[in-house]
Amino acid sequence: MKHVVCIILFISISIYGQKENNNNSDKEVKSIPISVINEVPIFPGCEYVLGKKGKKACLNRKMNEHVLEAFNMDIFNCIEKKQILNKETNEYEERCIRIKSGRKIIYLMFQIGTGGMAEDITARASHPVIEKEAIRIAKLLPKMEPGRQKGKVVRTGYTLPITLNIE
Repeated sequence: MKHVVCIILFISISIYGQKENNNNSDKEVKSIPISVINEVPIFPGCEYVLGKKGKKACLNRKMNEHVLEAFNMDIFNCIEKKQILNKETNEYEERCIRIKSGRKIIYLMFQIGTGGMAEDITARASHPVIEKEAIRIAKLLPKMEPGRQKGKVVRTGYTLPITLNIE
């Protein structure tokens, strides 16, 4: 009887262990970088472009067009407001502070989700207001056809460097 219980216990542990392994193989890959994905996400207007290189070039071009149309350049004229003492009236006045002129690079990083929308959006820039604006324009991206890896729909990592010359 003792041996029968041990055998049943051993078999049930083996079956449970196999179940766990099968579930792990079904897990979805977190994200595939745009540089290595089999089929790149398709931006609206790029549906009929042929080839991976052509579709990727179209995606990049459409992303840049979206940035040019949606980015609020006025934020650079008033990046923040400060209280400054007016020496004539001896009172504090609120004034806009402009960002310094020169070349500004913003890195906008996000995932194109399995539903085709931008997700997990982050930005790196020289000022938090610029980062906030970059995130805002990423949220305005239209729904795309998601990327595919080995025939399966996957999340696709995308980094969009935005270079601006501020005068």
